[in-house]
Amino acid sequence: MDAGYQMYIDHVPDADLQMLLEVNKKGFDLFNELPVGDRLDYTISYDFHLTNGRHSRLIHHHLTPILLSDVGRIWLALCTVSLAATDEPGHIIMQKNGERSYFEYSALRHKWEKKEGITLSETERDVLRLSAQGYTMNDIADRLCKSVDTIKACKRNLFAKIGVKNIAEALFHATNYQMI
Repeated sequence: MDAGYQMYIDHVPDADLQMLLEVNKKGFDLFNELPVGDRLDYTISYDFHLTNGRHSRLIHHHLTPILLSDVGRIWLALCTVSLAATDEPGHIIMQKNGERSYFEYSALRHKWEKKEGITLSETERDVLRLSAQGYTMNDIADRLCKSVDTIKACKRNLFAKIGVKNIAEALFHATNYQMI
């Protein structure tokens, strides 16, 4: 067996490993249905646990194709790994760069579902960008010429709109789903 896959067998819990095997198969099935000319514009990402001894970390894995073979299959891909901002495995999406819509994989229904992305207002995008740069709510209010209460309300509405609990999750979600 390839040493790359052995790492998954050795360091991914069984339930997450089964999910990864399913995502791998279904992800390639969907990818191979895409027009060959568009395939380098898509990315796939998902969350799963990695274990090391008794320690387990939920990570976010993001795969971007870089080169295709002569028949349009992925030959080389860039994979990035970061800590997940969510608290459970899954969150499997495939998205074309620059597009709001995306495919989300339903592990319950075992199929890809096309979803429409959320559109953020200019103020919501500004609040996210400035938060990512480390600005406080007072700083953001000053920079956007709005009251602190307006910024607080904007953040509350933003969290509800995208279904998150805090700014870290909001930034992660907005980046992942290409909202900013």
